[in-house]
Amino acid sequence: MLVYIRDEDGFSKMININRNDELKNRYRKILLDGVCLESFACKELIYYYFGSSGSQMKEQDFWCLAPTKVKSTNAAYVVNEARIALGDLKKIQNIATYIARVGLYLTTTKSTDEDIPSVYQVRIAGCKGMLSIDSQSTMNDDYIKVRKSMMKLNSDDWTLEIVDHSRLNEVLVTKNPCLYPGDLRRLEAVDIPTLRPFIHDCIVFPVVESRPHSNEIAGSDLDGDQYWVYWGKELKVNKIISPLAYTPMSKTRIPKITSELIVTHILDILDDQKFCIISNTHAVIVDKHSNGTMSTECKFLAELFPRAIDSIKTGEQIDMKIVNKLRETWYDTYPTWMMKDDKLSYESQSINGYLFNKAQNLRIKGLILNMKS
Repeated sequence: MLVYIRDEDGFSKMININRNDELKNRYRKILLDGVCLESFACKELIYYYFGSSGSQMKEQDFWCLAPTKVKSTNAAYVVNEARIALGDLKKIQNIATYIARVGLYLTTTKSTDEDIPSVYQVRIAGCKGMLSIDSQSTMNDDYIKVRKSMMKLNSDDWTLEIVDHSRLNEVLVTKNPCLYPGDLRRLEAVDIPTLRPFIHDCIVFPVVESRPHSNEIAGSDLDGDQYWVYWGKELKVNKIISPLAYTPMSKTRIPKITSELIVTHILDILDDQKFCIISNTHAVIVDKHSNGTMSTECKFLAELFPRAIDSIKTGEQIDMKIVNKLRETWYDTYPTWMMKDDKLSYESQSINGYLFNKAQNLRIKGLILNMKS
């Protein structure tokens, strides 16, 4: 059963859970002791937390499993055995990685009987990653070859599930949001005839490089990350800035992972808005600072932002002390384009301010035309 945690209106996600011990303990009890539902088939069913994909955790959605018809002291053991049935999880010593591996089987997927493009992200037998079609294969049977880097855990489930599929000349590549100019990379798209039968409408990064281009873009990887690619002529970039280092953080190791530790980790990140705070702080400083995105403050925030995003996978506890000090220094007023109507604001002279004012003028003109008609 998929359980949604929502506010009293039934739609909004819960916020400030970690600031309210009573509320946090309530959800801890629900996730550990289970959700009791009456059923037509039997008197009651107890659903216990089983797992969530990364996107489901961000939306505060949880898959729960009912191992017995009555509450049992062995319920946690049964749920844990159900997780182990997905694959070999015993060697995993990081809570975030453990949850992510279980979440592999809970990712929203598409049916494989549709017309699938030449490059797509798959999940099969404990593996997850990008594959391309070998249209020149001489084998009579269908087959799949995976790279070692795709192997997340050992599993006997060989059901092929599609997570997502793909979309000449000089191109601009980045990810949204783009917090640092160095995240915008100017690459050359080349035509390799031998690849024509295999792939189309996708971006393929070279492997023979001192540093992967994907890592240059906010420290990203190739595990289904979505990139913004521009091949038009209107947008001109005169100078390409060197990317930041984006040093990956080491994962915390724990000898034995229990349901209690899993639930504690989930509650810690359930309404984690650190990446939003970092992004907003960056936006304010960029608009006010004379050096903009090249300022020391903005570089620090740009490096911290992807770590905050990935903390759900790494388990890293983001230290917000410096961010909070920056907020105290720069948060006296906000640019109007941030639309902080309850705060003191000012007319921004940046490109964001210019575009915001243009959009507002167009909206007002549209409203006037509608009133006249």
